[in-house]
Amino acid sequence: MPEIEIDTSQLTYPVIEIPEADSGPIDGSRATQSIVTLPTGTDYHLQLDNGLISDFSFAVTEEGTLDFAEACDSFLHGRGGRRLTVRGMPVQIDASALDYPLRPQTTGLLSPPISDHTYELSLVPASGYRLGTGDGISGYIDFDFSLEGYVELGPETVEFATAEGNTLTILGVTINIDGRALSHDLLPLNAAGAGYLPRATVNQLTVLPGNGYMFQSGPGVVADFRYGVAPDGTVLVDPAFTGFASAAGSTLKLKGHTINIDGRKLSHDVLPLGIAGEGKFLPRATVNQLTVLPAKGYNFQPGLGTVADFSYGVTRDGKVSVDPPHTGTASVSGGGGTLKLHGHLINIDGRKLSHDLLPLGLAGDGKFLPRDTVNQLTVLPANGYGFQPGSGVIADFWYGINRQGQVLTDPVYDGFTSASGHVLKIRGYTINVDGRQLSHDLLPLGIQGDGEFLPRNRVNQLTIIPASGYGFQPTKGIVADFDYRLTVHGDVEVHPRYGGFTSVQDSTLTIAGNPVEVDAKALSHDLLLNVTGNEVVPAGGSEDFRLLPAKGYSFFSASGILANFSFGLDVTGLVLIDPRYTGFSRADRSKLRISGYTIIVDGTSLSFDLRPLLLGWTGGDLSHTTTHEMTLIPGAGYVFLATDGSSREFQVTLEIDGSVSVSPTGPDVLLVKLKGAIVVATATTAGTPTTVVPPAILSNLPDQLRFDSTTGWPPRLPSTSGAVDVRPSPVSFNFSDWTHYLTVALAHPEVKSLLQGSFVWLGCHLLGTRNPTNPMQVLVCLRNPSTGQIIDVRISGNSVESVTTKEPWEHPESPSEMAAAIDMVKNHPEHAPHIVGLQAHAIVRVPNDPKIASYRHRCMYVMFTKPEDPHVERLVCYAVLVDLDTQTIVAARSTPCS
Repeated sequence: MPEIEIDTSQLTYPVIEIPEADSGPIDGSRATQSIVTLPTGTDYHLQLDNGLISDFSFAVTEEGTLDFAEACDSFLHGRGGRRLTVRGMPVQIDASALDYPLRPQTTGLLSPPISDHTYELSLVPASGYRLGTGDGISGYIDFDFSLEGYVELGPETVEFATAEGNTLTILGVTINIDGRALSHDLLPLNAAGAGYLPRATVNQLTVLPGNGYMFQSGPGVVADFRYGVAPDGTVLVDPAFTGFASAAGSTLKLKGHTINIDGRKLSHDVLPLGIAGEGKFLPRATVNQLTVLPAKGYNFQPGLGTVADFSYGVTRDGKVSVDPPHTGTASVSGGGGTLKLHGHLINIDGRKLSHDLLPLGLAGDGKFLPRDTVNQLTVLPANGYGFQPGSGVIADFWYGINRQGQVLTDPVYDGFTSASGHVLKIRGYTINVDGRQLSHDLLPLGIQGDGEFLPRNRVNQLTIIPASGYGFQPTKGIVADFDYRLTVHGDVEVHPRYGGFTSVQDSTLTIAGNPVEVDAKALSHDLLLNVTGNEVVPAGGSEDFRLLPAKGYSFFSASGILANFSFGLDVTGLVLIDPRYTGFSRADRSKLRISGYTIIVDGTSLSFDLRPLLLGWTGGDLSHTTTHEMTLIPGAGYVFLATDGSSREFQVTLEIDGSVSVSPTGPDVLLVKLKGAIVVATATTAGTPTTVVPPAILSNLPDQLRFDSTTGWPPRLPSTSGAVDVRPSPVSFNFSDWTHYLTVALAHPEVKSLLQGSFVWLGCHLLGTRNPTNPMQVLVCLRNPSTGQIIDVRISGNSVESVTTKEPWEHPESPSEMAAAIDMVKNHPEHAPHIVGLQAHAIVRVPNDPKIASYRHRCMYVMFTKPEDPHVERLVCYAVLVDLDTQTIVAARSTPCS
């Protein structure tokens, strides 16, 4: 008998049979040949995967070759040969109007489902093709496919489908779903892409006529309910479901059953699971009601991240059902309409701990369980309960409650906990905190304790639960840049970045802090460091401290007066100050120098002397017969008390830019001004001195402009500053001109508002020469580090013509910026060893990646090369990016060329 090869690889459903030869399934799409032995002289048909018999046949001639009618040439190939290629013909299916995907109704032989709403099938002519929604739903549509390649429909489908040529358009029927009485949304089961139907409104679904449509009331819960749809769109509901559902024409109305949830015995609220609702917890203080569809598998969450080991159902007649394994947790009352959640009572014993415990996985009142007693909780059985020892810290510990109410813990936690029946004992681990080298006490963070500082004059003990993120405050309102971890085995772990000021040995954490020298030699008053303890920097002296790295350290300069100044300390020991404070302070690695501002107190119009109420003031009373000088750190409300017994007082406020104000004002006037204040005459005042600019704003100019020429390039900042020579020059544009035009710019109100008390001077640029007829044209360029803006001030003569703002990259690097960035790198302990013997170069860079902290900050890219050679181009050996706005080093690396 002849052997015939069958190729059906071009068909959508390539598995066929030849019933006349009893061939069994043939998959003609395989890479290997599908060969069947067929006797000659017989007409053969193809039986498709869905059981249909093709409307055509083929034969095997006496010569053992294939033959078929010419009408089949459009979808068959192989006449006269021994290979039958079944190409099929295209059928366009448009089911885009439906909310349910379609699939062929098959016998289960390898036919994949159709999930798209618009698609093309390659089929052979046959009668009785069927597409349906499947998955237990009897909705379907039948069609025939003719030898001419046309789709043909029966009269029963005309209400919900049309056929034209080889295109089948399925319109379906539209019905209304009214679930507004329910407490949950509805997910049409197996309606791919339909999503949940919100219960707040009447929703529409377009479906094929059929029976068996269902809903999910929430994830994992399938309602015990089915409905059907007639070809004319009428919704059909079985009488078994009429207690909670009804149909009127094309509308399905779901009333559901209302049940009561009584969780008043619990210590936590409950979040319904299996209900696609608003995601709100049911408060345990009252009996709550839910209106739901009948289903099994409803459950609760006792809290976020925790799922109860419990489930309940609602029957078709509206009664709550609880399976026997869960009867110890809950019961049914009220004629079957009420679910009572008893939970299980457990005892939490944390009396050996130094901190209270906040239960996790319980939506309770958010209160910590006090450690001075054994606390009781009534909870649903679940795994994943835990605790917080304090704000922001989650214990590395979890426990569970089984259906019998027993506490269960993992053996890995046996070193610090034990569970017996309904009792959980948490012993924690005891660690030693040694801060005796510090200048301040320590307030533990992440520990809900008594809120007391650990005194630095002894080694303190804490008994705590294992967790990551424990830390300290060196004083109220300041959080140290330091944290540690206690492992489940009782080991204290500290990140290597903190190794410069901490160490761990056995169970002892030693915190030595970083050394800081505070120089107040220029001040007329003491500085009281705002930490626990009386750490004072005496007036005219200096003091050494050891502090934890943190931002926000501050000083008191008088009783009740906190200086308008703060500083930080990084983990490497570098003192950090805001650029706003550079007029009266300076940081040099671990040294902080506070020079303050010198003011002149003039009480000569008064009839009484004044007594300054300053910390450590030793200058006695200020005579009203003369003026007096004193140097103060900026602060608000310095008190000068009258010595005549009248209790009169004056309050002096010294701003960070050096400006001074006095209150009250009146006939007896106290005059206070900055020593050496400069009077600026502008063109608008006709030469009359009206605007007073404190010299503090110019105090950094010598450092920015006068570089030590003997050190070569790049420029270096000098260690000391000479006096600023402010005088007009009729011939050239020199340093005196620069300070003059800078003063004119800074006196302008718009410039003041843009600078907000802080600025970096970038340069003065001569735009036009001075001659008898034209005034000098000058551009003063400033930068505000806090906003990142460049401010260009155009000055003509002695008046400001315009003030414009620019982006951080719209000005080249200034010598002072280059020198400051290079100096920062050279003095940084981490980077200094990499650049020994190398030469520095710097250019401005402004990062444009919004994901990094220095986004749009003005930065300096500092490159270090071998010493320059006029004949050889040097490669970069080390590169550092310095953020000028934050005065920090952002990144650094050795280059491949090094």
